Amino acid sequence: AVYFSTPRALIRVKNDEVHHWPSPEERIGGSLSIVDGALYWLSEGRELRRIEGDRATIVVRDDELLSGRTVRGMARPGRPPLWAIGERGLFEIDRENQALRRVEGPLDRVLRENRINDIERLNRESFAIATSQQGLIVSSNDGQHIRQIDREAGLADNAILALFTDADGGLWAGMNSGVVQIAPNSPTTVFDGTNGPTPGTIDGWYRHDDTIYAGSFDGLYQLMPPDP
Repeated sequence: AVYFSTPRALIRVKNDEVHHWPSPEERIGGSLSIVDGALYWLSEGRELRRIEGDRATIVVRDDELLSGRTVRGMARPGRPPLWAIGERGLFEIDRENQALRRVEGPLDRVLRENRINDIERLNRESFAIATSQQGLIVSSNDGQHIRQIDREAGLADNAILALFTDADGGLWAGMNSGVVQIAPNSPTTVFDGTNGPTPGTIDGWYRHDDTIYAGSFDGLYQLMPPDP
């Protein structure tokens, strides 16, 4: 089946048959997300609905948190899905009360201050979120451990519009300034003038109290955080 979200309705075309679900309010078309094999429709009426057959069941209704926001869901093995809402935060769904329950932590704090554009699973333990202002955010499944990949880490642009994972597990990001392949799980990290020593030679490596130091022509550098 093919689904279209329009200002007036969600439309499904399947086997030459057309079915539609009217939108509560005629505004811009709502967004669609596939989470754990299920299709969700965020209508501009501030309702998140789950599409099951010919039924569109309301999962959450929240005028304040959902109104005009980008919402992306992420399934988690053995746990309820997470819902990232741009400029609002990170949430789980309380199905009994049709309400959003905040998941506080580092990822929630980042999402409260950023517009989001896309979300992509990296592996069983982590996923990535594309933001409009702070590049790529890599997060653990619980949202408690995050890593930011942005201009300071080597990206040409902090505005990431779309994400895609290829057959080899490579993560591709579409940006305002082009496209880039990112290796968030790479065992190799490059330290240069953007995140460490200025261009030049590293003359010696030292470890003291589980902290690594690098001696260069222009000074002594310490690896932060430590790498025991």
